[in-house]
Amino acid sequence: MIAMQYAMRFPAGLEAAKARVQARNPKFTGRPGLDHKFYLYDSAENIYAPIYLWQDHEAAQKFLLDPLFAEVIGTLGRPRVRSWMVLSFVRGAAEADPVWACVEIDKVGPKDDLRALAKKEEAENLEMAKKPGLFARLVGLDPDRWEITHFSFWSRRGEIESNADCTLSFDVIGYAP
Repeated sequence: MIAMQYAMRFPAGLEAAKARVQARNPKFTGRPGLDHKFYLYDSAENIYAPIYLWQDHEAAQKFLLDPLFAEVIGTLGRPRVRSWMVLSFVRGAAEADPVWACVEIDKVGPKDDLRALAKKEEAENLEMAKKPGLFARLVGLDPDRWEITHFSFWSRRGEIESNADCTLSFDVIGYAP
């Protein structure tokens, strides 16, 4: 699996972003190779930051070369696209679609045992899946920046309890299974 995200300023605001999601979301539902798409928005900064979870690198590549992504470029400009190797993805117990996302980013130390780190992250993710209100959680490794990123998608807003180097909060304004 591979996770992919781009983030860009969306000066038209939250309501315009929601309208965009409503218009585009049907084009992603059931798309071959796409397991999940979460539409994230930060109202304080007017940042639109959808995240995709692809079954493999080939599916992600097809999207980047597809007319759907060309529409993004034509409307909003060509964004910088980040990607992560997925170490773990779990569905939580929440039945309701996610409304809030917490993103936690930590550095991977130069002496960290990567195999042990992957096992630890998988175990922690399985524990997180038991938390009430958790819809899904993704743990990604960026081997370019040597960062671990946790994307937690919640069916209700909550408090951020994090020891991460960097913690971000987004509204989830749409979801495509």
